[in-house]
Amino acid sequence: MARFGALLPNLGGFPDPSSVETFAVRMEELGYAYLFTGDHVALPVVPESRYVGSSTGVAEFSSESDIYEALTLITYLAGVTRAVRIGIAVQILPYRNPILNAKMITTLDVLCGGRFVLGVGVGWCEEEFEALGADFAHRGSVVDEQIEIFKQASSGEEISFKGRHYEVTGTRLLPRPAQLPHPPLWIGGISRVARRRAALLGDGWYPIRLSPAEVGAGLNEILERRSEHGLPTAGYAVTVGIPVHFGPEPLPGAFSAAIQGGPDEMAEQLAAYEAAGVGLFVVRSSSNEFERVCEDMERFATLVAGASA
Repeated sequence: MARFGALLPNLGGFPDPSSVETFAVRMEELGYAYLFTGDHVALPVVPESRYVGSSTGVAEFSSESDIYEALTLITYLAGVTRAVRIGIAVQILPYRNPILNAKMITTLDVLCGGRFVLGVGVGWCEEEFEALGADFAHRGSVVDEQIEIFKQASSGEEISFKGRHYEVTGTRLLPRPAQLPHPPLWIGGISRVARRRAALLGDGWYPIRLSPAEVGAGLNEILERRSEHGLPTAGYAVTVGIPVHFGPEPLPGAFSAAIQGGPDEMAEQLAAYEAAGVGLFVVRSSSNEFERVCEDMERFATLVAGASA
């Protein structure tokens, strides 16, 4: 049975700080099992990088938007919610120091009672990397090393790591996270390299912009690779991030994959993803207007997700 999470509109969709708690509490009341944030820090005034989350290459958020930093926001939400799982979909690891980031995440997991899920990604906005002094050219190998450091840091044992980008020895992080051996790691991305990373380093895969057939093919590839490397395949998590849109008119071309139409049509579309192996949908409104976002998320929870339960 599929589960549903809600993506918070932290990339320009919150009209004021009070709306953050209002939205999160309401999503928990509606039965969403997860709350996720997106992750951006310093968007360029004049972007040149192509946004991978849109078929047009142009993001629906910009440097003129109020963007809430992901880990700060999700930590706040841990205190105003009670049972819903919380996470980042996805955190761009190269933006952050691996030891400080691991310490913040393990601390949060302890304080929220083991509700945290870490989605990780390599990022796409070169200008943002430049603003943060991060390595865009080698971001893939940076992510691989940070994942290994995070796993060691979660062990409570002395960290001993020497790689191309990081060397960490003679230190230990305590307390350990509430979830052992570490909070779930979901690998974002749809490229061949991302699928390989998801297979070998992750506990799950978090694609966006894919059709059910593409998700199924990607999952088969991941499970085959895990089997080849002696890694468990049972219970491997596949989570799809996808917009929802009510109404007969199709979404604009920016949304190459979406759950849209009426409740019955949406249920059929969800069933196709479930058949491909998806166990969790992280949904968001196709709108960035807060009132419309709240309305769409409530309608989806009551008319679609509730009927699918």
